[in-house]
Amino acid sequence: MDATTEWLQMLWVATLAVAVAAIVLLVLPQLLRRRFGAGVAYAAWWLLPATWIASVLPARVIEYEATGPLSQALPLQAIAHPISTVPIAATSDHSIGWLAAWLLGAMWMAWRLWRQQRRFEMALGELQPLRDGLWQAQARHGLPALLGVVRARIVLPSDFDQRYNDDERSLMLAHEHLHRRRGDHLANLAAAIVRCVFWFNPLVHV
Repeated sequence: MDATTEWLQMLWVATLAVAVAAIVLLVLPQLLRRRFGAGVAYAAWWLLPATWIASVLPARVIEYEATGPLSQALPLQAIAHPISTVPIAATSDHSIGWLAAWLLGAMWMAWRLWRQQRRFEMALGELQPLRDGLWQAQARHGLPALLGVVRARIVLPSDFDQRYNDDERSLMLAHEHLHRRRGDHLANLAAAIVRCVFWFNPLVHV
């Protein structure tokens, strides 16, 4: 088995695992929210990338020496005969085609998500630094928001001080600070990566 075919088989196994996890997560967060609260329900979504990683980890190999009747279970001729008669070259050609199709789809999804994020950032206008590491946009809609990955910034709308009273502003800032402290921007990045890798799986996008 060549590397391309092996990689596609790993992708297929990961796809099945992620699909099952996605189906479970359509119901599980609602149950967890009622029983344990929103924090536990939100953390349950990490099951999706965790399932993907677990499915591609190498399996444990146990070696043993066959003795007695077990060593005679298969005749030597059965072991010597090839299991498949499909030409290796033909299988490799199909694998390369499927791998190329997957790669193009992943690149298309990554470009689509990047363009969506870029449009949102451009619509904010020029950002002005404020106190305590806050930034203010020229736009009003879709804010406040946590923007960025490496150095995530809390961006406020242009009319933040005028539109909301003191209690509302404090609550919104606490909300955004909690997003950053909890690493929700990294969770969004993980979700984007999963969507790019499994772009062909509608359950992932749901």
